[in-house]
Amino acid sequence: MGEARGKPRAGGSEAALESLVRRAQAGDRAARENLCPHLEPLVRGWVRILLPASEADDAVQEVLLTIWGLLPRFKWESRFTTWAYTVAARKCRRIRRNEMRRRAMLTRFAEAVASDSQPPGADGAEKVELRDEVWFGISQLSIEDRRLLALKYFLDNEYHEIAETLKTPKSALRERCRRVRQRLRKYLEEQRNGDGAANRGPAPPDA
Repeated sequence: MGEARGKPRAGGSEAALESLVRRAQAGDRAARENLCPHLEPLVRGWVRILLPASEADDAVQEVLLTIWGLLPRFKWESRFTTWAYTVAARKCRRIRRNEMRRRAMLTRFAEAVASDSQPPGADGAEKVELRDEVWFGISQLSIEDRRLLALKYFLDNEYHEIAETLKTPKSALRERCRRVRQRLRKYLEEQRNGDGAANRGPAPPDA
């Protein structure tokens, strides 16, 4: 792992930051309260390097909280900023892996729903368009339905697991999933027939 790009210069603000860290580790309440505001510009710069722009802003707080939570384990065997950058890089890799896994599951679900409404002989471009329309259709569902889809298709939970999470009978969940897929198929048919084209905006890539 290379030097932390964007870190304070040694002898300048880095010395002040390390003093703040030492005081925070010793239990100084004021230092603890001031540490995150001092760290945030650094972390924001690192995250923007390590993650795509569409994911970076949401990840900054996650990375800050991770560094904060691991602070008692920092043993001063390196510069604080080098250690913090290493923690940030590891956290960003996990965030990226989770996001790629989520998008892959979303794509599989979108393609499964799209295949129900896919015209015979559809080419690659038509399949991509259908998948994008499914993504947009998902974004129009209620929060409750999106949560159900996330648990079932994105997290790959079994119905009995979802029933425990949502405190809902398993049989009712099966019926809800069936109705949601029906609504999405109806939406696709309306889009294909031009009935909903006027109301359709650009499909969000990560609905």
